[in-house]
Amino acid sequence: MKQITFPCLLLLLLSLFPVAIRAQAIQNAVIFPASHTVGDSVFLDVEAMLTSSDCWVEGKSLTITANQVNLIACYNSGLLTAICNRRDTFFLGNSFSAGNYNLRFIARAGFDPGDSLCTQSGSAFDTIDLAFTVDVANSLSHDLKTPRFQIFPSMITGNAFLKSNGSTGGKIQLEWRNLNGQLVKKMSLNSLQGQKSIPLELANLKPGIYLVNILPEGKPGLVQKIVIMGER
Repeated sequence: MKQITFPCLLLLLLSLFPVAIRAQAIQNAVIFPASHTVGDSVFLDVEAMLTSSDCWVEGKSLTITANQVNLIACYNSGLLTAICNRRDTFFLGNSFSAGNYNLRFIARAGFDPGDSLCTQSGSAFDTIDLAFTVDVANSLSHDLKTPRFQIFPSMITGNAFLKSNGSTGGKIQLEWRNLNGQLVKKMSLNSLQGQKSIPLELANLKPGIYLVNILPEGKPGLVQKIVIMGER
């Protein structure tokens, strides 16, 4: 009987998992909000697919040098027995100066839970380059004579509130839409007369990214992008 050497055995095993090797990839990556002004929080939403029974983000590394933003995410995984899909939101910062920026996102995969950046037991499986622009804030948006509304925080991990820089009468409608434009929740709130914030009930909203249309009665509306995190 002919003995099978280790290299031949390795090639045989690789031939049995052709889909597994090709499956590790970034499916989609979006920087949001779509338009940025100085002082805005900037996020990266990533959909990744790995061949694994389970997968999670073990760690990440963010570096910003001049107008270059580099983000490395380490996806740890289990056995190569299934397809694991993940959608994660990464905070890039809120102190960008006005200008044009380049973002390089590197996804790495590993198998050692103690290896936070997949440098010991893994390797990069996909890279994507994106660009975004930060504009100077319009001073008209800070007119204190007109009440300004904002959902706080914009990245929700617990309680959330609708805040205003001044009290205002009339009801306020909140329309929550997903990135496909589908209306998933509609809220009607009492006026902010005599108070600066109203708590929001968001328990039935799934984790993800939402565009919220804030419609105060008798006043101009505005749209705010909100991220609801998975663990709340």
